Amino acid sequence: YKLNAQSLITGTVKDNTNETLPGVNITVTGTGSGTVTDINGKFELPVTPSFPLTLVFSFIGYNAHIVFVFNEYC
Repeated sequence: YKLNAQSLITGTVKDNTNETLPGVNITVTGTGSGTVTDINGKFELPVTPSFPLTLVFSFIGYNAHIVFVFNEYC
């Protein structure tokens, strides 16, 4: 067996007025991994750590936002 350790990326998505955004799509570029923010704008995204990771946040009516994750402490 080969076990792949997983990391959990968590957070809350807010707009520029500090309001939380439910329903934001978050995907990891180059993988099939993704999730959606809950009603409070919170998300949990399990990933196999192979840094750097590129996260894409997309939501109807907003430009996509790209976040680079360089290590588990980012």
